[in-house]
Amino acid sequence: MAEGQTGRLTAEQAREIALYPDRWSCYFRTIDGKPFRLEGRQYLTEIYRHFGAREKNDSTKMVVLKCSRKVEKTETICNLLLYGLLNIPYFNAVYTAPRQPQVTRFVEERLNGAMMGSINNGCLMKSRVKASVSHQSFDVGAKTPNHLYSYSNWGDAHALLGIEADLCCIDEYQDSGGDILPMLVEMLAQSEYKWVVVSGTAREQGSEFWKLWEKSTKGEWDSESETWVHGNSTANIVGYHISQLMHPDISKKDISQKKETYTPRRFSNEVLGEFFAGATKPLTFDEVLPTLDRERDVVRGVAPPQESFMGVDWGRETTVVITDNKGNILNAVKLNSRDTGEQDEVAEIKKLILDYNCVQVVCDIGYGARQVKELQQEFGERVRSCYYSSRPMTPYEYKKRDNNRNLIFMCVVDRTTYVERTIEAIKNKEVSLPYRDESLDWVAHEWCCLTSSMENDEKNTRPVRGQTLTKYGRDGDDHAFHALLYARLAVEIGDGAALPEMRTFGA
Repeated sequence: MAEGQTGRLTAEQAREIALYPDRWSCYFRTIDGKPFRLEGRQYLTEIYRHFGAREKNDSTKMVVLKCSRKVEKTETICNLLLYGLLNIPYFNAVYTAPRQPQVTRFVEERLNGAMMGSINNGCLMKSRVKASVSHQSFDVGAKTPNHLYSYSNWGDAHALLGIEADLCCIDEYQDSGGDILPMLVEMLAQSEYKWVVVSGTAREQGSEFWKLWEKSTKGEWDSESETWVHGNSTANIVGYHISQLMHPDISKKDISQKKETYTPRRFSNEVLGEFFAGATKPLTFDEVLPTLDRERDVVRGVAPPQESFMGVDWGRETTVVITDNKGNILNAVKLNSRDTGEQDEVAEIKKLILDYNCVQVVCDIGYGARQVKELQQEFGERVRSCYYSSRPMTPYEYKKRDNNRNLIFMCVVDRTTYVERTIEAIKNKEVSLPYRDESLDWVAHEWCCLTSSMENDEKNTRPVRGQTLTKYGRDGDDHAFHALLYARLAVEIGDGAALPEMRTFGA
């Protein structure tokens, strides 16, 4: 049987089409008035086959598409949705993207356009019995219609709560929050299919999309054998990397021109479909990996004459990093703030100082003025606060007293200088994180949440105070990074040798 034909089918032919999404799409779909074909793009067949009518699962089957631009990822999602909604009775599906205009465009142009352009003058359109952007219903001869729910997941995706589904499609995942995926997976709890498609364009290493990709099989296409080569995944996540290099309609000449005219980041993301480890992500997980010591356990205490040093970053959750003077992290902990009413973080830190014989402690002053004052009342100059400034020409100052002669024991440091020193220390393996039981895995991930203005700075010829001043932000919780910075500063203060020239006030 030739796919795409419009003649009457035998029962066996109809069965073969109904069982396989790729055959179903090739039979019913047209593109620009021509039959939809997968010739030259055989790499898509395996992806379609995960979603056949007989592919039922006890646990979530997640397919991750890491793509460049213009490689049919949205067309593939459209076909999978139509296959389930128009072919499987009692089937419900969800399509979501970060912003509502993206959702509206997909439903009105791609999905409805695909039905209108189907064979026999839009035969698929006749199955639709109710239509809106957010909710479409389809009649496949079952007692109740099938439903497609289409909503933006911007913010907390509250519009998606309470929906039961068999298939969830998350498009443009690189722009979605990391808490969206678990919410959508819960919609499949009572489904016998439990299908999830996550698609997006690769951006930075360390992003939520990158973390999900790292948990997948990370499939790569072998063009010689025309097969996918997969790694292992303990989470039942199947990954497919699809780039413009694979697409038969994108020429090598076109790709060469893009390489010459695109920035390295844009070419890596939009042509190669690769996560970029450039200047805007000063620390990637690949660079952090060498600091993970799988032979070392977390240390639960330090007895004299051994000494340790502590860094504290306050927040709704207070982050504490404890290290020795050689850069070996002994432990890192999260403490609930006193404001939550669950525990007194100051009392906990006092106990940690004693348990680990911390001879020098440096604390963030930004949200911890009260806490620092309580600690200094008991430990004096052994506990110092740290204030970030923007003075690259004076990277370190120490203020023992304020203008009213009150003891404050405050370090004033140039933020960019000390952030960059800490980044380089991690990259140069001057820091070691105990990783035998992986309980401090969260520390490594928080180190990777920094962002940088370096890429824009390279385009900006205007100097700041005689030099370029890179700004460092974050795209997630980076408290463990700053707690490490403070702990390293505590080591420098304790050693007294590694600090830059100091200006001490109020001595």
